[in-house]
Amino acid sequence: MFERARQGGVVEDFRMGCEYGDAYSCFGLGYLHDRGLYLPKDPAKARTYYEKSCPGVEWGCEALGRPANP
Repeated sequence: MFERARQGGVVEDFRMGCEYGDAYSCFGLGYLHDRGLYLPKDPAKARTYYEKSCPGVEWGCEALGRPANP
């Protein structure tokens, strides 16, 4: 996955998926922004994407410091 991201494919796939409501794609964008991988490190954008992924993706909720199933 990260090799595809380096080549630019995954970032665009994540963007399109998130626009269509796919929680895993939103989490992926948040993670890349959070870590500064293939996208500029941007904690505010990471949080925005994590919020879009939660509660659908447990990791997104954990990144926000809240349980997936309140």
